[in-house]
Amino acid sequence: MFRAYEFRRERPAEEPLARHGEAQLFVLGEGAIRFLTPSHTWIMTPGRLCWLPSGLDHGFVSHGAVAGVSLKLAPDLCGGLPGDVRVLASDPFFELALRRLIVRPADFDGLWPVLRRAIAEAPQDRLSLPAPRCGPLIRLSQDLMRDPADPRNLDQWARTLGLSPRTLMRRLKIETGLSFAVWRQRLRLIHALTAMQSGASATTAALDAGFASASAFSTAFRKHMGVAPTVYLKGQ
Repeated sequence: MFRAYEFRRERPAEEPLARHGEAQLFVLGEGAIRFLTPSHTWIMTPGRLCWLPSGLDHGFVSHGAVAGVSLKLAPDLCGGLPGDVRVLASDPFFELALRRLIVRPADFDGLWPVLRRAIAEAPQDRLSLPAPRCGPLIRLSQDLMRDPADPRNLDQWARTLGLSPRTLMRRLKIETGLSFAVWRQRLRLIHALTAMQSGASATTAALDAGFASASAFSTAFRKHMGVAPTVYLKGQ
């Protein structure tokens, strides 16, 4: 049992974490969203395929119009697939395949094995942010999500949270696999990229996210992703 369909939202929207019984694939054709699970935040831009297994809490935030295609699947079609979210590097095949299933559902038996193989084996997109799960670090995450340009350094955040700098570093590393500096920079990259996709200039997006300039943002993005932000947003 499956259902392929188009979706469109013209205005900014937010959906809190919720759980659904079906598995899902979706690809954006335009716009950008921050896609959320209890353990990660992803930036979804056009061309990237998101695999969402059934029974996993998820939500999203969009700051402008978004549109794309989705495929919902009964869990019994998804045996052997990963039990966590996968966001795959951009490939024009993904959107074309899902659109094909909207107009030609009979092609499912031919296309689904190819999509399954991609979910299991294709390269994953590297722009994701692991979410901390313990009390003080949740506050850190929430505060920086609201204001990524907050200038407080590690020692100042440790005092705010009632922890020693060493304890803060150790806990964040254990829960996210990232240092404080890397975690915050990745958060800022996601915020700036989302703002650009929603129409902000590179300079405005960079400054609002906490970068010193658009050039500093572009340099950090190239270092992390290997391409310029504008190239990434085009799904290349």
